Amino acid sequence: MKTVKHMLSLTLVLVLTLSLTLVPVRAAEETDGAAEAWKNPFADVRETDAFYGDVAFVCAEGLFNGTAADAFEPGASMSRAMLAVVLYRLEGRPEGTARPKQVFTDVDPDSWYGPAVAWAAEGGLVKGIGGGLFDPDESVTRQDTAVVLARYTEYTKLPYAVTMQFIEFPDQDKVAGYASNAIQLTNKLGVLLRDADGQIAPTRIATRAELAGMLHRYVLMAKSMWENQDAQNAG
Repeated sequence: MKTVKHMLSLTLVLVLTLSLTLVPVRAAEETDGAAEAWKNPFADVRETDAFYGDVAFVCAEGLFNGTAADAFEPGASMSRAMLAVVLYRLEGRPEGTARPKQVFTDVDPDSWYGPAVAWAAEGGLVKGIGGGLFDPDESVTRQDTAVVLARYTEYTKLPYAVTMQFIEFPDQDKVAGYASNAIQLTNKLGVLLRDADGQIAPTRIATRAELAGMLHRYVLMAKSMWENQDAQNAG
């Protein structure tokens, strides 16, 4: 997937109690045409599915692969290793070009996720669980995805501006303290995972289809913000 890297930083305002200073991002080129031309190999992803467009986009962009030649497993949980790999691909890092150092004792540098986890850990996007462990197979919750994506935004220096209003959700009391700022930010960026009734179900395990949708929205949002920044600089 091609990416457009912008080495820009911008000081921004954040939510009431939001202490995430601005967020960075490298915007990927929009390839709606590629998504439309994508040939679906998955028996468990149909054009009538609400997530079809999201899966088409992330697969056409090279962010996701199937779990088998003919399966995507949209309802399967997203693991910590998978999330690191997806962001690694979004950042445009070619896999297998160099052998990374072993950051965690339970992450083999030569595994399919080894380079991604090493990169994500060094960039501050992911953290271990203690004792030198990463627990790559552990499923991530919705609030965990918000936290990691907020860190990625910070890492890439996305020129965003958000309202200072604190948004309270119907199930706000279920949001962990460590995820509160990230939940606010990703909601205001328009990428937070939410249910039709407005609840965010922060502790629910995130699925592959949900992450596909989140990344689809994120890539297009970031692209738009970088283009606005470029237009302002040009003017």
